[in-house]
Formats: sequence, structure tokens, C-alpha cells
Amino acid sequence: MLMLGCSEELYFIPGTGSLPDCNEAPIADLSNTLWFDHGTVTIRREGCAGAMPNDEFQSCALNWAFTQDGNEVSIVGR
Repeated sequence: MLMLGCSEELYFIPGTGSLPDCNEAPIADLSNTLWFDHGTVTIRREGCAGAMPNDEFQSCALNWAFTQDGNEVSIVGR
């Protein structure tokens, strides 16, 4: 995912996630919903240019858009 930070530089945030296989129907449909976040970002591991583990940065506002098809959910940063 590419993100435009407060400093107007592009940052790449790699990551994937998965939950255990589930045969139960979801209790909610997250399609076309948004989630907003802001606060402090803490670097946990080496590999982030210009930062060391445990460095903290104030984050810009982050908007996440959800799409869902059954038990498959995609989350995209906006």
C-alpha cells in the first residue's frame, strides 16, 4: 500500500493478515464502510528508513475503506 504522509512523501507499508478458516456467516457486512484513525505510530522492528525500533511519530489522519464478499474482507488505506 502506498500512502501520502503529512510531509507529502510517499511511504510503503507492507503487510498482510489472515484469520483462521471460518465456516460461519459473518455477523456484519463491512462493505462501503470507512474507519478513521489518528495518533502515534510506534516503529516495532528495523527496516523503516530513518527510524529505529521504539521510535514514535505523530501520524497523519488515516482513512481505511472496507469491502467485503462473504468472509473475505479487503482493507485499503485512503
